[in-house]
Amino acid sequence: MSTYWLEQGVLRHLIPEGESVIGRGAEVTIRVNDRKVSRTHARLRRCGEVVTLEDLGSSNGTWLNARRVQARETLTVGDVLALGGATLRFSVSEEEPPASVSLGVELVERRIESAPTPAVTDAHLSTVAIIEALVSSPTARSAPARVAGHVSVAVDRMLAGLGERGESLSEDDAARVRRILRRVTRLDPALLAWAREADARLGAR
Repeated sequence: MSTYWLEQGVLRHLIPEGESVIGRGAEVTIRVNDRKVSRTHARLRRCGEVVTLEDLGSSNGTWLNARRVQARETLTVGDVLALGGATLRFSVSEEEPPASVSLGVELVERRIESAPTPAVTDAHLSTVAIIEALVSSPTARSAPARVAGHVSVAVDRMLAGLGERGESLSEDDAARVRRILRRVTRLDPALLAWAREADARLGAR
């Protein structure tokens, strides 16, 4: 059975059956951490072996193989998508998604989305603990840049969810997240600028 992906540097975003929204908002299916990408930027539709792409009225447009997307387009293996300052390549493989990393990120996202408001502190504690487990996992030693990318997405989603609800982490939890940010930059120094921005979003020490 084929598995469909959007490759973004060391990251690979799984394309599930059905509809997937690409953007930088916390609610999208495939999150791209780029300021030039709209919150809901583009839509993929996968029906069996056919994957189509369309722009969702984004500010900077969606480009396919250096051509601006004006209507729904069908993707073929090797196609290059450009959204804002991000470049993604469409690929297909016969391998299963890497459960060791993806499951952890999926758990983070589910806890953020499903946590009841009265238990928000407990949900944050669980979320931070899962992210800590990701940066300490064996995969972080064998594929550090890949894990760092997944962790950055998980942290971004957690902070975005907090911002949308007008909430913040406790001082202790914020300190734990800052330690995570330092570990991420050791796994992948290219994420240093992202880590500084995430640190600023955590607020004053």
